Amino acid sequence: MAIAAMGVGVFTSHFTIPHCAAASAAFFFSGLSAIASAKVLKKPLSLIGIVLGAMTLAALGLYSAGIITSGSLTSNIAYDSSFYLGLGPGGMEHMVVYPALMWLAWFSGHLASKPEK
Repeated sequence: MAIAAMGVGVFTSHFTIPHCAAASAAFFFSGLSAIASAKVLKKPLSLIGIVLGAMTLAALGLYSAGIITSGSLTSNIAYDSSFYLGLGPGGMEHMVVYPALMWLAWFSGHLASKPEK
């Protein structure tokens, strides 16, 4: 996830294909990381990671379907799609990122608050 996130910064939006590939990988692996964090947490805290990871992956699926069906995949213009749930392409991208960032902030805070062994 972190390597892909660095790729998003290295390949700015002027480099369309590498930027989109790195962003997709970062979004996908952030959702998987949130779900995988349930293995190291006790219930009910593990459910937070599962829910936020599932939200990220579901929103990524809708966002990807919207890009493919709207024709934005082969264009520099972000066209609207019904898969964006009325939020537009930018709003749907935020729905992908926000649960992942909430999980990242919550999980890192949780790990930082654990006492050293």
